[in-house]
Amino acid sequence: RQRVDRLVERFGELVDSEEKRIPADRSLEVEMGATLGELGLVRVSEGAVHLLEDQRLQDLENTCRRKAVDQPTVGEVRRWIDESGQMGLQSEALDLVVRCFARWSARTLVEFDRPYLVVTGKPIPGEVVLEKPDLPGHADWLKALELFGMLFGETWAGRALHADNLKLFQTKLAAKLGAVTGPASKLPRVLGTRLGELGEAETAERL
Repeated sequence: RQRVDRLVERFGELVDSEEKRIPADRSLEVEMGATLGELGLVRVSEGAVHLLEDQRLQDLENTCRRKAVDQPTVGEVRRWIDESGQMGLQSEALDLVVRCFARWSARTLVEFDRPYLVVTGKPIPGEVVLEKPDLPGHADWLKALELFGMLFGETWAGRALHADNLKLFQTKLAAKLGAVTGPASKLPRVLGTRLGELGEAETAERL
């Protein structure tokens, strides 16, 4: 269980890398080879770990297409991983594949339209959805982060453009906007009253 979060993080680095490979020392080779390698997600060579896109990951994506399910649930993906029931994978291993598949396929875990935050050692509920949002262009993403920092005085830590970061950004932005739209919505009325006191027309640029 202690390995899972670390493996998902390294797998994410692998997905984000242009060459779909990351350098690895001997300990990382052994750890990823004995876990993600055995699950058919990566291939290990001397000094590097390579992404395997044409085996289990592609099989799961093909199943989504065959069943016409673009945003499957965690329960569905778990069943597709071992449809024969012969692998005997523990829940931690199944959820590791689910999380890696979501990261590779530009999906993110969502529960009741909010990001689902995985708790290490706790099985992901089967009804959680692997949502596939439309990712913006890289330039638009960087501009959004810049505006967020300028408007709210906060630095957004998750700068890598992928589905998880986009969903978290949307949720955080909605919360920020919710905190200010109440007072802001009152401003036109207050200004309108003040313009009347000053004898100014309601077409004034200030309003």
